[in-house]
Amino acid sequence: MTILTDAPIRSSVISDCSQYRYLYAEEWGAGTRSITWVMLNPPEAGTEDQTIDHVGEFSRLWGYDRMAVVNLFALRAAHRDLSWAEDPVGPKNRWFVHQAVTNAELVVVAWGDEIGHVSSRPKTLDDLVDLRRANVVMLCFGLTTAGNPLHPDRIPDSMIPVVWPGR
Repeated sequence: MTILTDAPIRSSVISDCSQYRYLYAEEWGAGTRSITWVMLNPPEAGTEDQTIDHVGEFSRLWGYDRMAVVNLFALRAAHRDLSWAEDPVGPKNRWFVHQAVTNAELVVVAWGDEIGHVSSRPKTLDDLVDLRRANVVMLCFGLTTAGNPLHPDRIPDSMIPVVWPGR
């Protein structure tokens, strides 16, 4: 017997100290098509994440069966200003970002301009640029005036992503 449901199977990889979310994943289809979203940082534990819902809608609309969400900064925080944090990237985040990006059929980068609230450029961003230079195609919904990939929160469902030039 096969039971079909529209409810996704959700999972997360959280650090032992609970400060970092390295990976969020959803699976709703029986196929193997996967998409990875790279954004800025996850919300605090126990808070609703409307961005996850929105990128999940895009993922299903585009015909994917599963999605992974990773972030340049794995620190779970209520605000985008992470300048106070000693290690906003997280000790294992580079590995999780690399795995999610290299194992996906499609990668969409979408962190917006809030990256400017951190004092130094994260190594995870350098890793993404290196992968982009190695011909891993990454898309975005366009660039902000500062040159960062647009965040998906206010993007209409009809918007078509473009190739992220990397920088």
